[in-house]
Amino acid sequence: AGLDEATNEKRSLLARLESSKPAAQPPAVSSGDVINGRTTAQSDTATERVQPSKSVHLAGIPIVKGIAMGPIYRYEATLPEVPETTATDPLKEKEALETALQEARDELDALKQQSLRSVGRDEAEIFEAHKLIVSDPELRKSVIKLMSDKSVGAAWAWRQAIGDVMELYKASGNGILAERAADVRDAGLRVLRKLTRVAPGFTNPETPSILVTDELNPSDTASLNPDRVLGILCEHGSDTSHSAILIRSLGIPAVFGVKDAQNLLAEADFVVLDGEAGSIYINPNDQLRAMLAEKQAHWQDKLQQAETVRHQNVTTRTGEPISVLANISDIEHLGLALSQGAEGIGLFRTEFLYMGRNSAPDEQEQYEIYSDTVRVMQQRPVTFRTIDIGGDKPVEYLSIEKESNPFMGWRGIRFSLDREDLFRIQIRAMLRASAHGTVKIMFPMVSVVDEWRLARSIVEEEMTALEQDGIAFDRDVKLGIMIEIPSAAIMLSDFLQEVDFISIGTNDLTQYIMAADRTNTKVSGLAGYTQPAVLKVIRKVIKKAVKAGVEVSMCGEMARDTRMTDKLLSYGLRHFSMSASGIPEFKLNLTNRG
Repeated sequence: AGLDEATNEKRSLLARLESSKPAAQPPAVSSGDVINGRTTAQSDTATERVQPSKSVHLAGIPIVKGIAMGPIYRYEATLPEVPETTATDPLKEKEALETALQEARDELDALKQQSLRSVGRDEAEIFEAHKLIVSDPELRKSVIKLMSDKSVGAAWAWRQAIGDVMELYKASGNGILAERAADVRDAGLRVLRKLTRVAPGFTNPETPSILVTDELNPSDTASLNPDRVLGILCEHGSDTSHSAILIRSLGIPAVFGVKDAQNLLAEADFVVLDGEAGSIYINPNDQLRAMLAEKQAHWQDKLQQAETVRHQNVTTRTGEPISVLANISDIEHLGLALSQGAEGIGLFRTEFLYMGRNSAPDEQEQYEIYSDTVRVMQQRPVTFRTIDIGGDKPVEYLSIEKESNPFMGWRGIRFSLDREDLFRIQIRAMLRASAHGTVKIMFPMVSVVDEWRLARSIVEEEMTALEQDGIAFDRDVKLGIMIEIPSAAIMLSDFLQEVDFISIGTNDLTQYIMAADRTNTKVSGLAGYTQPAVLKVIRKVIKKAVKAGVEVSMCGEMARDTRMTDKLLSYGLRHFSMSASGIPEFKLNLTNRG
């Protein structure tokens, strides 16, 4: 009924939001650890329940740092069953479907605007993806065909069609698409509620509690009250899920991927959740509970201390300055970055300017965004990364084909050099913006020196063209590359003779070195930057760059990990770029160490 054809379109619409996200670190306790004499792998009987008197330790994927403790509050995010009833008035049922779809779109527009104001573009784009699902013409055709063929009501037909799409995603064999089934369910549930006139499913608990669920819908996440939901425990999900992105913006301690958690929990259980370690303690004894309470108090005190140092400059123990920069995806993130103490922008992900629209931004639109960014930063450095799109981040109007192995496909500088028309427009806009402040241009996914040289030659040609046109720009704008492919790290000496700077992208570099997809939870233990092989490569890259006198920075998730700061400083790293929310804690760590 058109669903097979529609699946490829939905995959493209949803996969476009998969930007560089942090790699999941290995959980503190593996899923095979002993729980009351059994391993978690054996805990698969739905009727089994641990009694409140037992003390249990579970483990999952750390999502949001912090300690939370309290009683449990269960919530199940599922599509409700709808009775198959005969439609007595087909025209009325079709009108009901159209009304429900429009009401859902209006709600999603409102949620997007609310998210833009409160948390940022990345979070807001989640609801844009949901709007694309409910606006999908092929899905609508499928529902109408079901209504016509079976003479059924709109609610049953919609429930059936959206359920089929969810199953297609889950059975895709692609970790990203399987994870996006939660988004399909969420968008489908919104429309279903309009058709059945059933109130929204999620209600915050009356008593402050630990939310326990199989998987959290993004819309439910947006409804969470941090005063009532102290912590979040999910059986499924990963740190790259849309729910995880939204939870981070709320700052609620959370752990995902806790196998069989609902079966192991009884209603009377008391839970302590450690979002940093990825640990769940059910009914801890008095001694353990006191220790965790002390850790919670220390964490809260640390947050307050971090607020007091976020605008301070930090140095090494010997007094060398350390640059603490922010990663952003939109000009709307600048206010947050500056308020958190960012001393510049180490990574501006320009690909987000190309997403959620029907055509590429022209030179003037890009220039205005880039120049506004530079002006706001007032001579603080701004590093614009050229469009890192393609493969895992397709954009429909650019006709980027789906690839079987997108992380190793047509993306980053490979795409830009093939689509030179788009690349030149972006370069001109960035160069023009350099007239208003300190601009650096960085090329992603560079694997061979010839790619760098060709990209640099295009910049030089556009500089000459701007001079001929009498348009102002900075002739000394710095050009650099990201080190995120092993070949670039191996051939680093050749690059260092020509580039102005390099930036280490630890998220991609880790997955390429370890041959472990960072979106696949089954190999998340391998996709960690603490792996010896990864550390050895990073150490060599930093030391070589320092020796050559070439500025080196780090913009991957490793940069904000305070457990790794001393090691990176010992390698010679002095420029750290991270999400704005991590800056206060990062600076506090450096301040406290003396």
